[in-house]
Amino acid sequence: MQTGRWLPLFVLVCPCLVAGSAQAEPLAEMAGTQSVCRSGPDRAVAKAQLLRGEAGVLSAAVLPNPSLHVEHQQSMQGATDRETIVGISVPLGLGGRRWLLQDAAEARRQQALAEAHLTLFDSALAFRQAYVTASIDRARVELLTAEQAALDAVSTTIAQLAKGGEAASYDKLRQATLARLHQQSLELAKAQELASRTMLEVWTEREVTLPPQSLAVLGGGATVEALKLDGRATPDVESLRARARAAELEARAARRRWVPDLGLFAGYRNVRAGSETGHGVGLGLEIPLTFFDRGQGEAAMADAEQQSARSAVVRVLQGRKVQLKAARANLTRLEAIVSTTEATSRDALLVRDKALQLYRAGEASITELLEAFQVAEAAQLAALEVAREAALGRLAVMRAAGTMFDAALDRECRALSGGAQ
Repeated sequence: MQTGRWLPLFVLVCPCLVAGSAQAEPLAEMAGTQSVCRSGPDRAVAKAQLLRGEAGVLSAAVLPNPSLHVEHQQSMQGATDRETIVGISVPLGLGGRRWLLQDAAEARRQQALAEAHLTLFDSALAFRQAYVTASIDRARVELLTAEQAALDAVSTTIAQLAKGGEAASYDKLRQATLARLHQQSLELAKAQELASRTMLEVWTEREVTLPPQSLAVLGGGATVEALKLDGRATPDVESLRARARAAELEARAARRRWVPDLGLFAGYRNVRAGSETGHGVGLGLEIPLTFFDRGQGEAAMADAEQQSARSAVVRVLQGRKVQLKAARANLTRLEAIVSTTEATSRDALLVRDKALQLYRAGEASITELLEAFQVAEAAQLAALEVAREAALGRLAVMRAAGTMFDAALDRECRALSGGAQ
């Protein structure tokens, strides 16, 4: 029997032709991921994170405002005596806090940039996971559709046999019952496929059709030979290190508050005593007394944040090493059993074809035939499951390593360089 002989190809190929608009350009995984990084829903979030960092730099660069000082004194009794002073008071900022805070703001900007990159990276991986799910769901629908056709064709085989009486009625009932049960599974698979494809359409804001894809390369890029971390900076690590640097600078700036921030006053002085009027200048120096608040409380808070960030870096790096080791071990195992699942699927189909031949010859029962159909389908579905887990395993390696192992894709998902983008 020829029906269903092409089914083993599902282990290698996912015919992802979705019913819909024939004009819709098929969405490839890599192109879809680039689109999500370039204009997806999380792009705006990444921009807002970057703008927050830019705003901090702008705020730290703003000079403190001068103060307008106006003073008038006049005697109420005795000789007429009047004095008016008008001038400007300017903070000198000799303590050096301003420059430290500017450096801290730049570090916060780097933190925001790393967080924006991390947002896009997580978004890209989430999309790729959704793409893998949609591809496997579509492959499952195609597989079950072909199996349904093969199972329905058994009824024709039963009708062509010379069998009669109760035996023929029993065989037809068994076949029809299993076919109806299988049809229910097919309808459920179609519903799941529609849901997963709709998820892609939400991501991309367009009608999605999936091109024929090799299941072996879904989630491609990462392999069991993935790079070791060795402390390599990834977006989350970069963010934590920038946060620690900013907190360190803020602590130093806070401690500089023990140095009095001098204020210089200069202005015009008008003095009138009786009928005489004198003109001159007024000079003043304001020296805050740092007896109580020397920035110790602010510095302590910044020190605590710095320690927290540095501890988090160690924890993240250690956790990622564990995750990467586990993900690589899992992927190694999955890739090793791909060939086994392919062979099992092929053998199960041969057994099914042989069972159909024996049934036609009267040497096998309907029970044996239907069991062969079920085993063949289970073997092919198992192969699809392995393909899905292998694709997700590659994505897990990417997540642990902090890279998609594709230079162009990594650049696309790290393209934020300014708030104007």
